[in-house]
Amino acid sequence: MAASKRFPVLVCAALLTLGACTDTKHVRTGDETALAAEKLRTEAAEAALADLQASLAAANAALDALQRDNTSQQRDAAHTAVVAAQRNLRQVQEDLADQPASDARTAADAALTAVDTALTRTAEALAAANGSLASGGGGPVALANMHTTLDRAQA
Repeated sequence: MAASKRFPVLVCAALLTLGACTDTKHVRTGDETALAAEKLRTEAAEAALADLQASLAAANAALDALQRDNTSQQRDAAHTAVVAAQRNLRQVQEDLADQPASDARTAADAALTAVDTALTRTAEALAAANGSLASGGGGPVALANMHTTLDRAQA
């Protein structure tokens, strides 16, 4: 599961570029209502980013645990953690949609899309591995395919 180690790198890139999008320079200081609204929007985006970071850390931990003890329960826990990370990522993407167009936003969109693709492929691989093993088929082959899918997702 070495590919799962790349999640934090992708997330850090997304967070750094998204952080560049959350300034309030375009709001005139005399317009207190707009400034307050901008501040609330920024705080909500920062909270969503914190949730995403936490859920990605949980997904990484679940994938690491799966590598140590590959059981149906571990695969279910990893799948649940990955799906939770996907939900949090979608919230961050929604928050980003409110940001004005910029190079930083474009970079953040690209990074978040890459993370979303990796999470989707990871969830699919985990579901497929669980299904194959539950039906008595697949076994090590299904798990090897999951690792290949994860590697492709990260690439």
